[in-house]
Formats: sequence, C-alpha cells, structure tokens
Amino acid sequence: MALTFRTVTRKVLAGTEAGKTKTYAMALSKGLMPLSEVCELVSSRSSFSPSDVRGILEGMAWAVSFLLRSGHAVQLGDLGCFRTSISTDGVEETDNVKFDATLIRQARILFTPGTMLRETMRNMEFVPVTPVVIEVPIPCDKEHVA
Repeated sequence: MALTFRTVTRKVLAGTEAGKTKTYAMALSKGLMPLSEVCELVSSRSSFSPSDVRGILEGMAWAVSFLLRSGHAVQLGDLGCFRTSISTDGVEETDNVKFDATLIRQARILFTPGTMLRETMRNMEFVPVTPVVIEVPIPCDKEHVA
C-alpha cells in the first residue's frame, strides 16, 4: 500500500529563507476510521467478536490512562510506548523563590511508535494524487436545431 500526497505552496515565515515560497508534500487521509470498523477489522483476524475487541480496547484505554496518572510509562509491545511530559517555566531559585507546581504550564501524553509502526513508516511508498479535472459544459444562450 502507498500513502498518497498532494503538494502545497507556502511562504517561509522565519529563518534565513523567510519570505521565500516553497512547495511541500502533504499526506492525504482517506478519512477517519471509526472504532466500530477497527473492531471489525481486528475481529476478522482473531477469534474475538467485534464487541469483545471493543471491550478490550476500551479497557486498554482506561488502563493506560490510569497508569499514566499514576506516573508510569506504558509499553504496548510492537504498538509503542505512552509516557507523560510537562512544560514548565524556569525559575532562578533563591532563598525566597523556589520552584513549585504553579510553574507547570501543561501536561502532555507522548507516544513513541514501536517496532511494527516504525517499520511501517520506514517501508512506506509515496504516490502523488492526480487532480481530477471535471469538465463542465459552458451554457449556450442560442437555440439549437436538432
């Protein structure tokens, strides 16, 4: 399978090439796959029913959330690893000023792909999308004889 892409032209906003116009590739999605269809797909390769798969995935989401809140990183085999990260403001500590939790701006969940997903990306083929040209007949205001 190949990943389709289209090209987009954008102005460079910063750096030594600011103001130049460059063309970039943008991956195209074939749409969002709903959980019900993912469950059907997984079910077709196992002895589990789609509802069993859904229950397992929902249980997995709960467990990952619980473990991340508990301070653990969560390794899911070839799928990958989930871990937390925080963004903070720095403070120059003195006797009167100490770092505290109010300086934490946001917490995020980071995902590092596992072996299978990294291999998928390493072996990805790319195909440019061919624009579809639709010819619309130009309306004519003259009478035609059949």
